[in-house]
Amino acid sequence: MASRFWGGDSDSSSSEESDIEEQIQHKPKYAYRLDDDDEDEEKRVVRSKAQKFRDEISSIVSQLNSKRHNGDWSQVEDLYGQLNKMLEKNNKDMQEPPKIYMRAIIALEQGIDEAWPTRKKLNKLAATALSKVKTKLRKYNRDTTYSDKPVEEFLVHYREHPEELEGDEVEEEEAPAADKDDSDDSDGVEAAAPRAAITGEDDEDSDFWNDSGDDDSGDSDDSDQGDGFKYTAQYFLKSTIIGESSKKKVRKQRQPKAAKVAGEDDEEGFQFITQRHRKKEKVLFQQGEEVSVTSIIDKMRDVLSARGKKSASHLEQRQTLRKLITAATENKLGPGVHAKLLLQVVALHFDEPASATGYMPPHAWANCHDDITQVFQLLAAHKDLTIARGVTDEMESVESSPYRLKGDVIGFVERLDEEYTKSLRKIDPHLPDYVYRLRDEAVLYNMICLAELYANRVGDQVDLARVRLIRVEHVYYKQNHVPSSVRKPSRKLPSDDDKEQPDETIFDPEQADVVALWLVNDEEETDISALMDRLCTYLYATTAGDRFRLRAMLCHIYHNAKFDRWTKARDLMLMGHIQENISLADPLTQILYNRTMTQLGLCAFRNGHIYEAQQALHDLWSMSKVKELLAQGLQFRRDNDKTKEEATLERQRQTPFHLHINIELIESVYYTASMLLEAPYITLQQHDPSRFRTPIRPYRRQLDIYCKQTFTSPPENNREKIMAASLALMVGDWKTCSEHILKLRSWDLTPDAAAVKAMLATKIREEAMRAYLFSVSGHYDAIGIKTLASKFELDESRVHGLTSKMIFTRELHGSHDQPTHTIIMRQQEPTALQRLALNFAESVGQFVENNERLIDLKHGSYGYKDRAAGHQRQRRRFGGYRKVRVYQDKADRGYNRGQQNNNHSHQSNSKPASGPNISAKLKWAN
Repeated sequence: MASRFWGGDSDSSSSEESDIEEQIQHKPKYAYRLDDDDEDEEKRVVRSKAQKFRDEISSIVSQLNSKRHNGDWSQVEDLYGQLNKMLEKNNKDMQEPPKIYMRAIIALEQGIDEAWPTRKKLNKLAATALSKVKTKLRKYNRDTTYSDKPVEEFLVHYREHPEELEGDEVEEEEAPAADKDDSDDSDGVEAAAPRAAITGEDDEDSDFWNDSGDDDSGDSDDSDQGDGFKYTAQYFLKSTIIGESSKKKVRKQRQPKAAKVAGEDDEEGFQFITQRHRKKEKVLFQQGEEVSVTSIIDKMRDVLSARGKKSASHLEQRQTLRKLITAATENKLGPGVHAKLLLQVVALHFDEPASATGYMPPHAWANCHDDITQVFQLLAAHKDLTIARGVTDEMESVESSPYRLKGDVIGFVERLDEEYTKSLRKIDPHLPDYVYRLRDEAVLYNMICLAELYANRVGDQVDLARVRLIRVEHVYYKQNHVPSSVRKPSRKLPSDDDKEQPDETIFDPEQADVVALWLVNDEEETDISALMDRLCTYLYATTAGDRFRLRAMLCHIYHNAKFDRWTKARDLMLMGHIQENISLADPLTQILYNRTMTQLGLCAFRNGHIYEAQQALHDLWSMSKVKELLAQGLQFRRDNDKTKEEATLERQRQTPFHLHINIELIESVYYTASMLLEAPYITLQQHDPSRFRTPIRPYRRQLDIYCKQTFTSPPENNREKIMAASLALMVGDWKTCSEHILKLRSWDLTPDAAAVKAMLATKIREEAMRAYLFSVSGHYDAIGIKTLASKFELDESRVHGLTSKMIFTRELHGSHDQPTHTIIMRQQEPTALQRLALNFAESVGQFVENNERLIDLKHGSYGYKDRAAGHQRQRRRFGGYRKVRVYQDKADRGYNRGQQNNNHSHQSNSKPASGPNISAKLKWAN
């Protein structure tokens, strides 16, 4: 047994040999033991990290070149990603990319350039992968740097000097990845797997346990024993051989066959077609079949029967309809069939599902625009062709003239305009994409003119009003017309170059031979005011509906306010009674109304009408929702009670960025106008509390917040600067006030900034003089007009006019002395002590009245019984008598109390609201 274990007895008996043979026959199938001959393959070889990296990159480059030759671009995309990840992991100590990598990239670029012209012949998966590889390659070469140099610069250098790429330190042995075992990255040690000799006659077990192909074994006893496994002493000893390379059996690399590109012809003249893309083209008409109007309509109905199904492709349906159009044109079936098929093609464009961006992509929008343009060109070329909504199926005439079709071409223009506006809402306005998208407005405006020409020819008043309203909404906000040289819509935005597109062919036009019919007259469009008057005058008289008139009037008011025609814009607003009915309008019209009122307030401010500007902007600014009311953004608050549906609808109603009105400009105008109106009266009330008027609450609130600050820092934003200017204006310091106000950057956004600043400087000096007179009039017997003119740098005539108005409205107690050019003051204002005494007397009177009410609860002698009897009584108070009128009910009591307060204010020489006569004021609706 021991001799059998050590394998040293070669002269054993035949019985022992038979036992050994039985053991060999019943040996375990998966007993993983190695004999002495396999120990050379078991040696663990220590490799450096650099050597391991070179081996791996050589393997990936070899596979990449193989897949590129085969045209397997899906595998090329994966291998290219693995190659870049490997470089990113090991590029810390690299000064430049490895040369083998540069050779592979240059070869890959050449392969892409060769395959790119024939990409349409590839199947969809291969074409998509090819497009992705091209995009990734361009982006990686541009963004990845070595020694602060992008890979592109290295590529340029090696293309000019290809000899430097020869003789790389990396050996290009194209060994298959399947023959290499996985290795550990941490220790860099790789164990060679045992391999069995491959013979054609032995079974699997014998191949594993016996390596008969190796002839270097020197153990004669083992050979005598047969193919059985021997436990020798060397099996239990640790090997001392280090550095000896293991023997590996290298599988012969099979040479890849040259790839055939789909669509190429081989030497024998046959065309190569891929198995995946082997699809028969649908034959519309069999050979010898008659092509008639009826057959074309039947084929069209068959195509449209799959409309709306998930498996249906809108692109394939449009292509089939275009083939039907070609067949109808070749057989000269008339414009009726052509137009009917085009209408279905346009409808299929709008049936496309919404993209991830939420709007129709530019290339899809351009294709739809081309098809609608063909419809209008067909209508312009054939005067006997009519497309209208009122045509029924029985009234349709497709075969003979006059041709009548059922459709809504004006609705197509509205949908296209809506998709264009939707894209402007979604695109980031701070990117070049927004400017590129704005170029398409000239093309869209030309289509609107085509639609107007057709509607005018047909004579449909409703359609003509619809299309002219669209035209007005594209013109009303412009101050001048810029002729455009763009005649075709853009199909690709600048950001599309950096995105990974599934297929670059999507940017190609579906119809390449579409020539636009240009109708825009630059000479007519230059006079925008005359164009607006002509379009709006028609809409005012239209019978299409009130919405057309309302929106046209708002656009007209906005346009006049934009050109500083204050009087005309104000008269249109008042004559239309828009404030009374605007609450019944749709949300988009209400947004337009808010924008119009804002522009009207800015126009009034630029023209020096401070009170009207403040009143026009007050309702908008007092609600603290300026952005939401103007549809220029969303304001998220803690108390937001909007649902997701409401928020989504509000986002869909947003105004495009190029139509926005600057919020800082609105804030500066509102608070500046409020300061000019309110600051002098705050000074007046400080010296005479009996003068009362309704305050401007938003302005007073901000002023109180600014004054209650513990530490008042220098003003930073527009609001703080206006509040600091208000404090200076209250004491008559017009220079400090002007310094704060005129330095606001918002005035640079106005059309004529110099004129606005000059107007503000004059208004500030005038209001500062009024505040100064309110504060010092009780301390002077007379004030010279020349003194006031020199102090506030105003003309004497202007000072005389302002003081005369103050005397007339009883704001200033005095009179003019013409010979001396002075203002003689009447000492009517109480002193500080008198004011305190009056306040004390008022408090005592209120205290006595409260006591009398308490006594009346017990005795009923205060006078309520006399009031119930229906007669008046007199009550003595502070040395005089006051009449008390009988009140019949609570409402009458409140009404008469207001009338009594007004009469009392007139008797005490209180001033009504400042500004022009109340009857001539504008009454702005909420």
